[in-house]
Amino acid sequence: MSSREGDHDAQNWKKLWKLPCSPKIRHFIWRLAHNSLPLKQNIKRRGLPLTQDVRCACALMRMGDHCFLKCKLMKRCWRILEMEQTRLALLLAKSAKVFVWNVLQLEQSLACKASLLVWKWWDARNKVNTGDSI
Repeated sequence: MSSREGDHDAQNWKKLWKLPCSPKIRHFIWRLAHNSLPLKQNIKRRGLPLTQDVRCACALMRMGDHCFLKCKLMKRCWRILEMEQTRLALLLAKSAKVFVWNVLQLEQSLACKASLLVWKWWDARNKVNTGDSI
């Protein structure tokens, strides 16, 4: 990594930790950027068995971009929040880290809104998968 990349990363992490949203949402976004969420590709990469008793259609069996940007229900959420253009722009991200960097380049209130949406979807998905009510 070049020093320029390191400076850019440091600036983005500062933006993330200064977002005026819940610490658990900021931590979730940090984990997303570091590709450490239990999505199918990460579970396989770690050599863990995949469970087949998942209840949510876009649960462990999907890639992160599908779960957060391409899922039919999630697309509807982006539209309801009048963030379809943001969703379309985020689809161009080549990695989870670039996705997060792109979110952090948004105006702060929009970055918070996008972060909250993605976290809320993840939280609801986890509740469905464990049999809890949303």
